[in-house]
Amino acid sequence: MQPNPDILRFINLANQHYLTRFGNCGVFAVALHQVFGEGEFLIVENDVSPDKCYHVAYRKDGIIYDGTGVIESEEELLCYGFDENFPDSLAKILELPASEDFYRYIIRGSDHSQQPEDFTGLLK
Repeated sequence: MQPNPDILRFINLANQHYLTRFGNCGVFAVALHQVFGEGEFLIVENDVSPDKCYHVAYRKDGIIYDGTGVIESEEELLCYGFDENFPDSLAKILELPASEDFYRYIIRGSDHSQQPEDFTGLLK
């Protein structure tokens, strides 16, 4: 399956205006869900700090997206466990259906400087 070009355009637009990573990945994943609908949230967490989301991505039609674009595999996503250069063996992926029920969990577990509305507002 090929990446959705509309999602890739939205990621590009968002990156022109805001930081979509480094604490904002969770709110950006929420924004992706708000714009593109049904999918899953993939949350990288670990047993050391189970209440912290180390990275959050959005999967739609089998393709994993985050603020960088497309993540090729769940193994690559796990590299966001602590530090991109030194992945921790305790990192794991929590898969949740993308829904409003999980927004607060994701946003609370993120160290964000933006809100989902900052990203979705770019489309107005």
